[in-house]
Formats: sequence, C-alpha cells, structure tokens
Amino acid sequence: MINNVQLFTNKTSKYDHTTIVSRRTNQISTILDGLLKDYQAHTRPNFGDGPTKVHLDILINSFGPIQDMDMSYTINCYFRQGWRDERLQFAEEVGVLSLSTKMLERLWRPDTIFYNSQYSYLHTIPTSNRLWRLFPNGSIWYSSRITVKAKCNMNLKNFPVDTQICHLLIGSFANSALDIQYNWRLGNNKSVNFDTKVLLSQFDLIQYPQYDEITNTNGRIQHAVFKVPKNKQVIVLDFADERMPGGYFLENAMTQEEVILYNSDGYQALLDLKYKLMDGGYMLPEYGVAYIKRVRFFQKQSNNERFTDLIVAACYDLSGIGEGLYIPPLSNDMQQIRSRTLQKFQAIIASAVANTEGDGGDTYLLLGPIGTGAFKNDKKMIAELFFKVLNNPLMNSYQSIRYAFDQIWFVSTDNHQIFEEVFKNH
Repeated sequence: MINNVQLFTNKTSKYDHTTIVSRRTNQISTILDGLLKDYQAHTRPNFGDGPTKVHLDILINSFGPIQDMDMSYTINCYFRQGWRDERLQFAEEVGVLSLSTKMLERLWRPDTIFYNSQYSYLHTIPTSNRLWRLFPNGSIWYSSRITVKAKCNMNLKNFPVDTQICHLLIGSFANSALDIQYNWRLGNNKSVNFDTKVLLSQFDLIQYPQYDEITNTNGRIQHAVFKVPKNKQVIVLDFADERMPGGYFLENAMTQEEVILYNSDGYQALLDLKYKLMDGGYMLPEYGVAYIKRVRFFQKQSNNERFTDLIVAACYDLSGIGEGLYIPPLSNDMQQIRSRTLQKFQAIIASAVANTEGDGGDTYLLLGPIGTGAFKNDKKMIAELFFKVLNNPLMNSYQSIRYAFDQIWFVSTDNHQIFEEVFKNH
C-alpha cells in the first residue's frame, strides 16, 4: 500500500487556453472593426495615385473537352488574385488573418472577368469554394475554384491534323488599364500550372504561354522607360523624321523623337548611323526601319541610366505640308493609306521581334500613336492597324505576334481613349 502519493488535477489549463483563444478572437475583432470603420468599399486602393495592380495565377485541375462544334473549351481551375489595399494595414505581430468570405463582401475587390467566356460558375458544394488571406501590409490573397467554358476561334481547314490556339482573356469588366492593371504573379510562362498531367481525347497540349495585356500608359516616353522593371529589355518606337537624323532636335522642337534625344544619347547614335553606315546620307526606307541597340536614357536630377533599343520609323505626312520623304497616297484614298501604313507597322513589329533577347519573355515593347501629331494621321486608323498587326501571326509565327513580347505599352501624353476602345471592342 502506497501512502505517499498524491494525485493532482490540472484545473486551470483548459480555462487558460480558452482565455488565450478568447483574447485572440477579441483582438482580431477589434482590428477588423478599426479597419472597416471608415472603409469605402466602392473606392479602389491607390485611387488618384496610379492604377491598382492585381496579380494573377491559375492552377488547372482539369482541361477539356475541346469542342469543335461550337468552338469552345472548358477548364476547371483555382483562380487566384492578389492585390494590396493600404487601408487594411495592421500590426505585423498579429500575423496573417484567415477569415470568413462574408468579410470579403465588405471589401473592395477587382471586377475581374473572362472576356471570351461563354459561361462560368463558382463551385459551391458542399460550401462556397473560396478562401482569402489578409496580410499585415494590407495585401490580400483571394482564391476561388471555378469552371469556365470559353470561346475558341478555330481554323478547321487542316482538320484532322490541325493546330488550334485557344485564349483565355482576363481583365476588368468596367475599369481601364489606367485604374486596374493585371499581371502574372510569378511572371510570364510561370503563373499557369496543372496539378495533373493533361490528357485530351483528340488533341495534344503543346504549350500554354501566359502574357500580359497590352497597356496604355499616360506620360512621356523618357519617364516610361524607367517604369519598366530592371533586368528587362526595353524596345522603344521612335517617331522619326525620315529625311534627317533627329528631325528638328537642334532647333529645340518638342516632338516625340526630339524628347527622346534630349533625354538620351540617341542623337549621337543617329549621327553614327548617318556617317558610318549611310556614308553621310540619311533616309529611312518607305517600308522599313533603322534599328539601334543600346541607346542610353538619362533620368534628370539623378544618376539613373537605362539602356534601350530604338526602332527608328516614320509614318506618311498627311498634313499636306510635304514634310515627309515619300509621296503619300491621296488623302481620299483611305484603302491605300491603310494598306501602305499597315506594311510600315509590320516592318516595325518584325524588327522588334527579330531583336528580342531570348524568347522575348523579358522584353517590353513601347509603342505609341505614331504619325497622329503634325503628320495628321487618323488616331483611330493607327490604333486599328496596330491592333491588326499585333493580333495576327507574323514572320511565320503560329499565333498572334503580340505573344512574342512580355508586355506592350502604348505611351503618350495624349488621352488613350481611342486606343482603349479599339483594343477592347475588337
């Protein structure tokens, strides 16, 4: 018989744990109440100070069927979006918050849609397949499981040995790129993945590249080149004078080409082109360009520099003043104007493709409304012709030539409404 043993029951641990959980819950409730006190869900983050950036990635868990009868395909995926809302910042020591999706309804969210979707739905069985995380710096990570049936324009001319390119076009329903800017969270060609090997009954999946949308950027070209992320190749379209290097640079003119030259060593590069390669003469081909590598841009009031390539090209002078080197089509012959300008644009894009580094996955192409200033080319026509070139194969490419680049920016100090309407409506 043992008499010196006493039994002790821990009567406090359960209650202490309950107290800790209760304190944690109260702390989170207090934080959320404070964050939402004056929160305006109808106002996007960063309003008035640039676009809200939304980062995307997709995990596909089933692909197919691909239906040639109605030209469509179906995917089931986890569609993930991330953005930062500085109004939702809280103390770092609190950690990441994983909360009910009901809370999400009280916050601003991007109005993301699939432009070529025929129908889509969110999985809701046995519960709504959504989750979200709120980080201390105000970043939000939002994932939803969805099924999308999307339109795929097919060319069945070579059936049954055909190759089809099916796009999934993602963007904002009601906002322009000036308000919401989408990009791939892990970069191009790394942000769409499959959780199993894809087996299709009638097709082989060759590749699934991801690229960002064409972006319209307000501002001057000398500022835009420094907005491109470091370690990216930058190719800039120079709205050039085809008769003399730099146009009226020495007379302090302020067209796009002169602005480039005031902020770079491009004028020396043009003189080298004239005297070293053209034997003292200077002219740009009617349906060609001059391509200059490693032009150095300087950022005023700092020591920053950025190397870019220049595509030196010109449009027809339709103003009637006669500044252009080549005789333009008659002003009332729009078919000829469009046809010949289209050839110019094909040469511009072809020169950029031929000079991309690697597979173009790190190349930013900076274009603009060339010829719409003093030369009086119609801005809608220029937008439509760029759209046609960029969204069709070129140089024996198997898909639209726009996918040869990481991003394409249209940079101008003018309003981009016409360009936005053309690219959205088409």
